[in-house]
Amino acid sequence: MTLFAHEVDIIVFSYDRPLQLYAFLESLYGHSSHIRQTAVLYRTSTQEYQTAYKKLFEIFPQVRFIEQHNPPHDFKPLLIEELFQAESSKHIAFAVDDLIITGEINFHECIEALESFGAYGFYLRLGRNIDDCWSSNHYEGTPPLKKMGERIDSWIFETGQGNWAYPNTVDMTIYRKKDIETHFKNNDFFHPNSLEDHFGIANLALMGLCYETSKVVNIPLNIISETTETRHLNLSTRELLDLFNTGLKIDIIPLFQYKNRSAHLFAYTPTFVPRNPQ
Repeated sequence: MTLFAHEVDIIVFSYDRPLQLYAFLESLYGHSSHIRQTAVLYRTSTQEYQTAYKKLFEIFPQVRFIEQHNPPHDFKPLLIEELFQAESSKHIAFAVDDLIITGEINFHECIEALESFGAYGFYLRLGRNIDDCWSSNHYEGTPPLKKMGERIDSWIFETGQGNWAYPNTVDMTIYRKKDIETHFKNNDFFHPNSLEDHFGIANLALMGLCYETSKVVNIPLNIISETTETRHLNLSTRELLDLFNTGLKIDIIPLFQYKNRSAHLFAYTPTFVPRNPQ
């Protein structure tokens, strides 16, 4: 395996969400550096969604799109093949398609900190501003944070609650591939939610890293999992597909350096603007 030590691979999971995926990729390539390669592992329920994804192929030619043809059975083998391919970085960050990058990310800096301090992961959705938990709808505070540099903090998972005690996530955390390889190859999973559930038993005595201010937020416009109950904003995938097909996108400008207290923005209503304004 050829390893690119100071760059990160990114694998994005997407299902019937071309509009949200556009926003994530636009924000990712607009506000981050030192990405080795990005792949999108996606599936669609109808030809209409497939046609919309094909537009994304053209808009983001630097991204590799990998379609599931036999879901849920092919999710794990396709992911394992992509994750541990020959031409590869030794670090990975997973993402779901309704994330948006809200601050500048230097993945080289993140990887250097991860290796220098021996942390388990670098958590881009966390920061001193994150003290409220959307998924459980309660205040969780922040754990004792230790300065590790001008902009980077550390904490021990067992000292935190909620998001701060949840080491294994597909919401833009940078891991060493060697640290997660056994979990991925030995456990059964069939979509991103079950992947998190079967990520392996985390050692809560380990250390996490984050920037002083979070760099990623989740906008839960709708729900796509048939097996996981989560809060969302009740915009249907059909409505969002229609917006995408009329040439609109989520306006990500108001979300840059947004002052969020939760890793999810449940109360945020996005605006939609032309993808190619005249």
